[in-house]
Order: sequence, then structure tokens, then C-alpha cells
Amino acid sequence: MFEECKMPKKAEIKTAIIEYLSGVESATPKEINEYIIKRFNISQKDYSALNDYENTTIFAYRMCWIRTELRNEGKISSPRKGIWVLVEKA
Repeated sequence: MFEECKMPKKAEIKTAIIEYLSGVESATPKEINEYIIKRFNISQKDYSALNDYENTTIFAYRMCWIRTELRNEGKISSPRKGIWVLVEKA
């Protein structure tokens, strides 16, 4: 069982990532994560909580999946490893 971790709802995080990427040319996962932590005032305890089945934090694991969902929805893309950009609407 993983540690308790208080995070905003997935939809709120998705919206905030889109908002952030609309104001920058590109961003790394670290930059996106730092923005989300500040934007939602996520405590160090919550973003540092470890999960039991991966060698990572619950926060980092969830953020990775949220970025993947946004990519699968066609809203963001990763032109190269470790870089995320907003997909332009035609």
C-alpha cells in the first residue's frame, strides 16, 4: 500500500499543464512538475510520498501518466526525449 498523497484532480492538473505550456516554447517534466507543485500549493510531504510498486514518488508517477494521457489526446507532444510542447491547433 502506498503512502497517502493529496493531489488535485486529474482534470485540474491537465488544464494547468495546458495553461503552462501555452505560455512557454517548451518544458521539461521537471519544469512542469515544479509549476504544478507551486500552482496547487502541494506540500513537500505530498510530492515526496513514495509508492510501493515503482522506484519513484506517487506525484512523479501520476504526472507521468497525466502527460501521457494529454499526448494520447493530441493536446501535447514530445518532439524529443524530456521535452514537452503544446500541440498547435490548425
